[in-house]
Amino acid sequence: MEKKTFSSEVFGGGDYDNVPDKAEFVIRKDKAMDIIRLAGVVKANNAYKIEAFDYITDWFQGEECFDETETGSEERKPIRTDCNTLNVSDDQFWFAAYLKHTRK
Repeated sequence: MEKKTFSSEVFGGGDYDNVPDKAEFVIRKDKAMDIIRLAGVVKANNAYKIEAFDYITDWFQGEECFDETETGSEERKPIRTDCNTLNVSDDQFWFAAYLKHTRK
């Protein structure tokens, strides 16, 4: 199965300054086809976007993404998020999430 790994800087954040630094995700061919199909639905219905729960993205933030292992080496670990979504418009897609314990 074909797949592509992406790593992207993060922007946004709304009311909070502590947004993750980086997002990483893998898109497989079936997921890419779903995104293309959803973009067609958005366009056909003159909608702004479709938003669906989706947990394929790992979010990383500065020093918080490193944990020391039993052997003393550091292991990269994603930060905890909630309400992760895939957002698809007629010509682009993006992922969004809330950091755990930061929602109002």
